[in-house]
Parts: sequence; C-alpha cells; structure tokens
Amino acid sequence: MAPALYLKVIGPARGVAREVLTVFPIQTRVAGVTFENADGTPRQPFVRRVRSGDPLTLSREPENPFDPNAIAVSWADETGTWRRLGYVPRALASVLAPLVDDGLGLVGRAVRASKVPRRGLWTPTVWGVRIAIEGDAEAIGPAQRSGLEPAIAQAIALDEATPDPGYAPVLGGHRGAEFRSSDGWSA
Repeated sequence: MAPALYLKVIGPARGVAREVLTVFPIQTRVAGVTFENADGTPRQPFVRRVRSGDPLTLSREPENPFDPNAIAVSWADETGTWRRLGYVPRALASVLAPLVDDGLGLVGRAVRASKVPRRGLWTPTVWGVRIAIEGDAEAIGPAQRSGLEPAIAQAIALDEATPDPGYAPVLGGHRGAEFRSSDGWSA
C-alpha cells in the first residue's frame, strides 16, 4: 500500500489546518537487474553486493532508447566506482521524470538486496533490490501536487502487477528461448 502523500497539520495560528507533502520516501523495486549494461557488464554481481542503507544515485536518461522517462539507479562499490543496477520501474518513472526535469532532486538508498525465490531445478538464481526514493517534497509546486497521490499509487500498483521480465522464471514463467530446448520442451 502506498503511503499517504498529504498529512493534515493543525497550525498554531487559530487552529488552521494546512497540508504538508509527505510523498517521500517511496519504496519500490529496481527494474532490469537481470540485464547487462551498455558496456556488456552484467548487473547481477553488483546487485548481490548491495547492503541495506547503501546510498544510491538516481539519474534521468531522457535519451534512453527504451523509455524517454528512464531514471537510472546506480550504486558505488567498495572502490568508489559507480555501477548501474537497473532503473526505477517504468510506470513510477513516468510520474517522477517530469518532476525531476523540473528540478526535483531525487536520491535513493537500498532497503534490501535479496535472492528472489526460485521455482524449478534449472531456474537460475536471481537477485533483486528494493529501494527507498527520497526527495525534497517542498520543491514540488502546487500545480504538480495536483493528482500526484493517485498517480504514484497507481504507478506502484502497476509496477507490482507487471514484473520485470528477468523475474519471470521465479514466478513460474520463462525468460524466453534461452530456457527452451530445440524440441520446444522447457529446460
């Protein structure tokens, strides 16, 4: 369930109620953790090493050929080298990207990295990461606040209902031809 975005606060001046934006933190998963980065490095070895509380960077990629609203999630390893873990899920990124483009700074922290439960003897182990996205709620203007709560709640629900294709094997499905033998039987 998504957190409430607005909290009624009774002010000291004659009991006047005002709304305080409490949209952050937003908890979600990192999408695309089973894919390779543009340089060919796999993401899974880095995902496995993420620890709870590790700081993450969130950066917009408007030129991303797969999603113009893409928000990349990166993590600094022990040497200080930033490693791409994946992306903010598509539906949530479509809500947050315009805010980031208008100057809202977002940061993230790892909530947990864990093995995703697997099904089947031949299903490869997949690691996933849950993150908390934080930002300066006061930087969101009144016009942008309108409809933000239902949009974020709907985006999170949509992202949870449509799993990352890389997670399909653990949900009982198959990632594709790489898990099928030439005679059509699942490997």
